[in-house]
Amino acid sequence: MRLILRSVLISYASIQIAQRLVSGIDFGANPEQNMILLLVALVLLNLFIIPILRILSLPHMGLGFILLNFLLTLTVLYILTIFITDLSIVETTLPELRIFGFVLPSRLLSVVESAAASAFVLSFVYHFFEWLCEKR
Repeated sequence: MRLILRSVLISYASIQIAQRLVSGIDFGANPEQNMILLLVALVLLNLFIIPILRILSLPHMGLGFILLNFLLTLTVLYILTIFITDLSIVETTLPELRIFGFVLPSRLLSVVESAAASAFVLSFVYHFFEWLCEKR
């Protein structure tokens, strides 16, 4: 039960952070319902990805896992936009970013780039918080 609750909270936080950073997901006319459906899909993906990857002898740690998780998150986003008509991936603009004196200019992202950026932020934030919560 604690694992499910932790996964729900971390998935919710990753959705909120992805919306604040990229804002590439439009929840449509009924945002609460669509957010819950996206949350359930991400929780199921993140709860069952490691056991399934271990069964299939695919990487469940490291860079290969991060790439595989990114691709699976991108696929889940795409499938959800097909089945949920109100949920869509939209073009967005990334704001200007300053890191230690370096300036990354703002950039207009197409729908595909926006989906990829959202999936990357979702998977990165989820696994960062998961790494913070794991017992050592």
